[in-house]
Amino acid sequence: MIFLDDVSYRYPGSDRLALKGISISFPPREMVGVVGPNGSGKSTLARLCNGLYLPTSGRVLVDGHDTVSRQGRWEARRRVGMVFQNPDNQMVATTVWRDVAFGPENLGWDRAEIRRRVDEALELVGIRDLASAPIHLLTPGQRHLVALAGVLAMKPSYLILDEATVSLDADTRASVLRMLGDIHQQRGLGVIIITHDMSELALADRAVVLDAGRLCFDGSPRELFRKPDLLRSAGLEPPPLHQLAAELRRLGVEVPEEPRTIEELVACLAR
Repeated sequence: MIFLDDVSYRYPGSDRLALKGISISFPPREMVGVVGPNGSGKSTLARLCNGLYLPTSGRVLVDGHDTVSRQGRWEARRRVGMVFQNPDNQMVATTVWRDVAFGPENLGWDRAEIRRRVDEALELVGIRDLASAPIHLLTPGQRHLVALAGVLAMKPSYLILDEATVSLDADTRASVLRMLGDIHQQRGLGVIIITHDMSELALADRAVVLDAGRLCFDGSPRELFRKPDLLRSAGLEPPPLHQLAAELRRLGVEVPEEPRTIEELVACLAR
């Protein structure tokens, strides 16, 4: 479990807190969507969860390991994999295979184990045919998949995507999110999706809302979408799919209150 205990964080040189007294837990095997407006503290929260940042006050524990200690940070970074908004920031090699192998090599595994894990990760994200491809020739979507494979090759217990789909086109984003759902089911990973796109909450078991560094909601996506005042106060609005469903209900059409997919909504209309 990732546990933040009354955590606050202030960036060096700043006179204000980016996070203010956050207490929250992220259990294993749960998929959580963290949303909020720009500057709400979402990315700060992500970096605290794997020890990239240390709290100004409070504690961050990853499976019981306190990130304040050097050993605790090592354990946090081994257990919590992160994929960032710009995959180029995670690229360290010239070819796909070598890039995905970088993490396992630094964990000191033997050559056979590294090869097995890299091949498995490439297969899992559907880019095994790109193993020998030069990184600089890849599309942005393919680079995101390489970054994801590099994290998965290290077999983390938790996976954090920090705005990792924001630069993708709609089709590639949908494909990556479906793949993420499949990986979550197959691997049983704890997954935290940091996003500003409310539509991505459709995958999540749980929704967390941050606003101005404070935790203002922690519950199911269904509960969140039933709180228009909270959404407005945080500068958010329900996904277009839910807005469409609400308008159809206003017109007297029987549709689910919180459809998870467009296919679900269309199936109701076809009855």
